[in-house]
Amino acid sequence: MTQPQDNSLTETLNHIVEAIHQVLHVEVTIVDRSYSRLAATGFYANQIGHKVGSNSAFAKAMKTQMSYIIDKPGKHPVCIDCGDKGTCCETAEVCCPILLDGQAVGAIGLIAFDAQQKENLLEQREYLLPFLENMAGLIASKMKELSQAKELEILTDAVDGPLFSIDSEGRILRTNAAARNLLEETKTNQFQAIFGQKALERLLANERQFQVKAQTSGFIFDLKVQPIEESRQYVLVLKPVKEVIKYVNRYFNQGATTEFQDIWGEAPALLKAKILAQQTAQSTASVLILGESGTGKELFARAIHNASPRKQQAFVAINCAAIPESLLESELFGYEEGAFTGSQRGGRIGRFEQAHKGTLFLDEIGDMPLHLQAKLLRVLQEGNIQKLGASKETPVDVRIITATNQDLEKMVAEGAFRRDLYYRIHVIPVEICPLRERQTDVPLLAQRFLNKSSNRIGKHIDQITPEVLTRLQCYDWPGNVRELENVIEYMANMCSGNALTLENLPVKLIKREAKPLEQSEEKAPCLEELSAALLGKVTLDTLELTLIRTALNQYGKDKNGIAKACETLGISRATLYRKLKLQKSQIET
Repeated sequence: MTQPQDNSLTETLNHIVEAIHQVLHVEVTIVDRSYSRLAATGFYANQIGHKVGSNSAFAKAMKTQMSYIIDKPGKHPVCIDCGDKGTCCETAEVCCPILLDGQAVGAIGLIAFDAQQKENLLEQREYLLPFLENMAGLIASKMKELSQAKELEILTDAVDGPLFSIDSEGRILRTNAAARNLLEETKTNQFQAIFGQKALERLLANERQFQVKAQTSGFIFDLKVQPIEESRQYVLVLKPVKEVIKYVNRYFNQGATTEFQDIWGEAPALLKAKILAQQTAQSTASVLILGESGTGKELFARAIHNASPRKQQAFVAINCAAIPESLLESELFGYEEGAFTGSQRGGRIGRFEQAHKGTLFLDEIGDMPLHLQAKLLRVLQEGNIQKLGASKETPVDVRIITATNQDLEKMVAEGAFRRDLYYRIHVIPVEICPLRERQTDVPLLAQRFLNKSSNRIGKHIDQITPEVLTRLQCYDWPGNVRELENVIEYMANMCSGNALTLENLPVKLIKREAKPLEQSEEKAPCLEELSAALLGKVTLDTLELTLIRTALNQYGKDKNGIAKACETLGISRATLYRKLKLQKSQIET
């Protein structure tokens, strides 16, 4: 990249950096490999053609072929020998090199000069650097085949979504690639012909963010407007609303990969709960997960989602007890701009919209205020939500999973929970037993948690002494699985050898009176009753065997097939053989 020689290219470059500046609210500059500034906005606009220092961040980005995020100019390592150190007025900077065939041919950067610009820059740092690097890569790939003017037009093409600049009469002056595709469909260069006269009137009336609908395709876009006051022009960035929601869905799906084999334990009561939950995954019915705090209710909810046809969409979780009552309604349903004092500019989508086509998990549903219970019931009945401050309803397609550690039937009787909502969410109840009722699972869980903790803290601890296991199994675990995991993590940090010993036990576990280890078989009559009601008198033993046979038919009956079947069902090989043997003996009898 060399310094442009013609005025048209200089104007194009400056238009590009001005457009990015107006959208991102930070200053933009481009430097070539001779360190000459090709284009810039703001403070550096009058330094086009001047050289930046050979020890500047831009120069080092080209020398090292590395990108930099500088949040404290003058104190960052890259600033140590900069010639402007001590006089630099920048407050933050993001810059990256433009590489071609392994050589740096220029650099592009975003710069903040005040506190507001710094906040804009750093709040968006997660995607600004990849955005800059993506633009730099696109520029380099086109340099071989395009003129310098054509190369730098790609900067605007890299902006996600259509980008226009228009004048005060709605004439479209410049576009990026996505906008040109839209214009090709409509065969016009008038903004109002695409989005209607009312949309033009709104932006001329100083509305800076609102939704517009394309007249031909019907697509809805989120429109952001930035005026260029000197020329009475406007830079417009459009983002398809569906793409915004899809991005949020991807964000909320991060970490939502729990499957049923990730729920550890072989106790009969737990296996019955898992089998019942697996059956619900293919349904659209509401699920109510019952269990004490720390038993893994959200793990079950995530596993149901990831085994369902909705697994490619968002799993959105919200704890109704953790959010103040005054904020819970806006969290669930969202709000329009100006709905209340302090509302976010442009409004905000709620958790229902974020979970559209996916699953919404409402934890601690018993703590939801009565007036919100009424709104939730209406959403479940009609499939529509109404944002705060909105005049229209928005349709949503959401599968609801709820959870509680409270006695909802008692709350209904006391008038603390709506009876109609209770029956609406209580379609398929799944009860998770507390850890004290499946003490035989404690050694397995403890070993799993030990492996996890020792890997995290970098220790080699692979054993738990029999004395410790006995003490763990005799403890009543009021905090359930979560408490056991915390205890094992504490012991791993205290351990100096390769095995957990009694010396590593926390004081509370030593002092607390232990519950005798029960040898009797665990019982779960409530789950058997549920299975009979749901499955038409089919027993859970029969259902378990059906699932085992289905898995073996799918994966095969050889060694690898059996291993895969056990992994999918979340049971051990011994359990699988035992159940098949039991079936055979019953048939022979």
